[in-house]
Amino acid sequence: MQDYLASLEQLRRDAANAASIRDRAAEDNKRELFDRLHRHFNQLADEVERNGPNFRNPLCLNWPRLRAGPFTSSTSVLFGLNIDD
Repeated sequence: MQDYLASLEQLRRDAANAASIRDRAAEDNKRELFDRLHRHFNQLADEVERNGPNFRNPLCLNWPRLRAGPFTSSTSVLFGLNIDD
């Protein structure tokens, strides 16, 4: 859960940094690049929020634990999932 929150905060910080650089950029191409980065980081953060745990749903409180279901330790390694976090 803390990894999720840390990743989300990092994406928001990256978006804010890109916006700050964009606002100070003198060249149009640099301003456009950092505007695209700003929008992209915000979009990624929105997707993480949308697909992450739902704090109002008690079934999602242990996200990303995948104790039950078709995932086992071996399949989680294949998909890069860590079932022990």
